[in-house]
Amino acid sequence: MTHIPDKPGEKKVFEKPERLNYGDKKYTGPGESGYTVTLLESNDKLLASQGIQQRTIEINCGKETRKAVYVGYDLWKNHAGAPVEHVTTILRLMADARRNNPETVSVINCAMGVGRSGTVAILDWLTRVVKQDSAWYFEPTDNSILKDEFLQNAFKENESIKKLATDDPILAMILYFRKYRRVIDAPAQIGTMRKYMYQLYMDC
Repeated sequence: MTHIPDKPGEKKVFEKPERLNYGDKKYTGPGESGYTVTLLESNDKLLASQGIQQRTIEINCGKETRKAVYVGYDLWKNHAGAPVEHVTTILRLMADARRNNPETVSVINCAMGVGRSGTVAILDWLTRVVKQDSAWYFEPTDNSILKDEFLQNAFKENESIKKLATDDPILAMILYFRKYRRVIDAPAQIGTMRKYMYQLYMDC
């Protein structure tokens, strides 16, 4: 939460762009002129019992200004699960934002952008599909995720994972997220994430 002000009206100014290295690529943050984050409203007290922060912010970068709702949750530790009711609250907040504005885009992040971020993103996708009364499985012959180049190369070394992923859409999504760590051969972590996600999916 270092980028988010604590009091309504308070601003935080970041003068230098942030640079992130990922493999052989370099990403530059928002504009050479930097950006300003202003806290418009804080609803932290409403969800304090679940350890969830909810703050409406305004981000200004050069001539562009955008409004966003920040939802922070620090109780979900890496390589661990979180209480179902906490996760469902986060999913509800995302759904509410889309309901208020269909053009809303959800930006999800954690330490590595794989485990916790992947869990929330996949569950959000699943609940949306189910609510739309759509088929929530993939057709193996037309699965764009399994056709991903990185996963295809990984499957050449592990045919058993390919077969499991073809039959299990949740596992396929997990593997797709894990490709951003350039590894899908962590069976303990993948197995734990898959089991936890099915438990959450049934409860959501």
